[in-house]
Amino acid sequence: MEEEMKIKAPMPPGIKEKIQQEFYSDAEYNEEIFVVQKKLIITNDASGCRFCIASELILNKFLSDEEEAFLQTYDSIGRRNQIDAKITDPGLKMGSIKLWKWLNKVDSPTDIKYYLGSGWNRIVTEYDLKEGELVRLWAVRLAKKTLCFVLVRL
Repeated sequence: MEEEMKIKAPMPPGIKEKIQQEFYSDAEYNEEIFVVQKKLIITNDASGCRFCIASELILNKFLSDEEEAFLQTYDSIGRRNQIDAKITDPGLKMGSIKLWKWLNKVDSPTDIKYYLGSGWNRIVTEYDLKEGELVRLWAVRLAKKTLCFVLVRL
């Protein structure tokens, strides 16, 4: 069985501790997974209302097999299922966000993207995020179940 290579990038000093103290004290905080470091692009600004994570940029697997399978299915009105997650924003405020998967079968069958939305616009506006800014995103598990993201502006 091939072992998955993990690319590590620690959270900036004090952030993990502050997050644990403020939000996760009553829950089991599991190891953070470094997902992506990227420059914000047009689809990530306030008009796009979503943060795009192209599959080729993902540094470490951050979803369980069950979550991946869930994102491949559709809801009762024909939309791809979404995962309700939490996000800790650059100001260390906790919020809700939705994660969904997009597969562009027509143009490129390998063009898979994940999106964070329904909460992204608030982060862009509140922190005045701009195109070209560099950000890092980690995934953290709460009590080995709840998916939580941590977004840090570099």
